[in-house]
Amino acid sequence: MARIKKQGLDYFPLDTDFMQQRAVRRLMKQQGDRAFTVLLSALSAIYGGEGYYVRIDPTFYEDLATGLFDTDEQQVESILQTAIEAGIFDERLFREHGILTSAQIQEQYLFCAKRRKKRPLDERYRLVEQAPEEVSAPAPEADNVAQTPENVTQTPENVTQRHENATLIPQSIAKESTAKHSTRKPLPQGSPGSGGTDTDGRTPSPTTEGAVHDDAYWSGRIAQLSPPPDGRPRNYNGLLFELQRWKVPPQEQYTLILKSSFGTIGHPVWLGISELLKKPGAIRQPGRFLLSKCK
Repeated sequence: MARIKKQGLDYFPLDTDFMQQRAVRRLMKQQGDRAFTVLLSALSAIYGGEGYYVRIDPTFYEDLATGLFDTDEQQVESILQTAIEAGIFDERLFREHGILTSAQIQEQYLFCAKRRKKRPLDERYRLVEQAPEEVSAPAPEADNVAQTPENVTQTPENVTQRHENATLIPQSIAKESTAKHSTRKPLPQGSPGSGGTDTDGRTPSPTTEGAVHDDAYWSGRIAQLSPPPDGRPRNYNGLLFELQRWKVPPQEQYTLILKSSFGTIGHPVWLGISELLKKPGAIRQPGRFLLSKCK
């Protein structure tokens, strides 16, 4: 049975200077410290629900107040109204459609959900220019690629083709030189559905596995990965965001994803990310640093 695709996000980033932003400071000055809690709750409802907006009605204020300790629904409504006036949320869309959103929220949603095949914004609510969807490469024609069911296998748990049975032989190249063949690489140990390596069973280091490949190759490999449906708690989107935030090379990203089992909650990689946040700029090679935490 196919899993239901989720519209919202499991994770969203928050800038460390969020409380120092002028609009947020203005809101807290008028409404007090409780305004920060209400604002954070509203952002969680936005990102966790539709992903980039939330519809406002009387029940929304009540639902938000239910999860707060000493704030009732009238106070929630007043705080959010002040947030709209301060420019934290778009006033026109709230007035015309009764929703909370902003250009910054929509940009963040598109960034966090960029690996999804479809992430369209409702044209009525769109405040940012949406990048065109990546066009998938056309399927090779029959006279260029020979591909048989016996040599290509793809499992639901892992869309990466396995070393033992995945081989593509371009016939057009074979006509020019029979010495050229498609390169076959084993999956690193730790990838779901992988049988391990043929040597000592350890995960190949980023400096040894596929060292001849460029960043585009590894970015493509990452795009093919998908967390296995084994019920383990993960924050895969959050892991991808942090690896990109710290400009970890794609080859090291790929290895970190597999070593952490797709961002499993409680894995040492999260401790490493926490240390990076505490000492921004102090660690020159974040990717290598995070890999050292995975040993």
